[in-house]
Amino acid sequence: MTRLVLLVLAAALAALGPAAGQDPLSADRPGFATGTDTVGAGTVQIEAGLEWAPSDDVAALPLALLRYGAGEGTEVRVSWTGVTTGDGGTALEGGTIEVKQALSEGDGLRPALSLLGVVAIGAEDGAARPLDPSVGLLWSSDLTDTLNLSGTVTVGSVTVGDERRTEWTNAVGLGFALSRRAGLFVEHYVSVLEGTEDDTHYVDGGVTYLLSDDLQLDLTGGVSVGAADAGAFVGGGVAYRF
Repeated sequence: MTRLVLLVLAAALAALGPAAGQDPLSADRPGFATGTDTVGAGTVQIEAGLEWAPSDDVAALPLALLRYGAGEGTEVRVSWTGVTTGDGGTALEGGTIEVKQALSEGDGLRPALSLLGVVAIGAEDGAARPLDPSVGLLWSSDLTDTLNLSGTVTVGSVTVGDERRTEWTNAVGLGFALSRRAGLFVEHYVSVLEGTEDDTHYVDGGVTYLLSDDLQLDLTGGVSVGAADAGAFVGGGVAYRF
């Protein structure tokens, strides 16, 4: 998986053009939802971070996402969860190969729409795993100049033991622009897995700050709510556009 990420990064950098004149970057972290924006054609953007679950004392890093603008409105993506470590030991996690395609631009309350196709790849705990595909509808609507409502709805086929099950997820969030460089968001996320009694719900939020038009820092945290207690998490990260 690491070798694949490096190969894609090298190919993307070889085709990289200047980013001058672009708007400030739009990152897909933090939060569960994926934004409708795609990076510009020929542009490379890397996002990464660290997440810690205090209830289980488990940390995960680098939570890396490589985004490459394959064409206007088309983005090819490779993610790698990386390594999780805690009291139970250290485990190598898998990643994904993804394609995001913009469908329509937003205009006020009329939402921008994009599609996201994902195939989970790689290994978990050092063992190969089956490919788990999913597809998501991404939407975003500017309620005012400083307030945005957005979300992601996905359906996928996941491997649980020797079985295949359907999983639905939904994330809805409000984003607030505090200034040209600073923003914050609040979000609700739910995961519904076939064959389980209790759905997983999270309420999370975070802050972002642009150090420049091409560099963003973030802090985030969330807590599980509902019957399926999945604990809490805190984290932080960075997004950089080349």
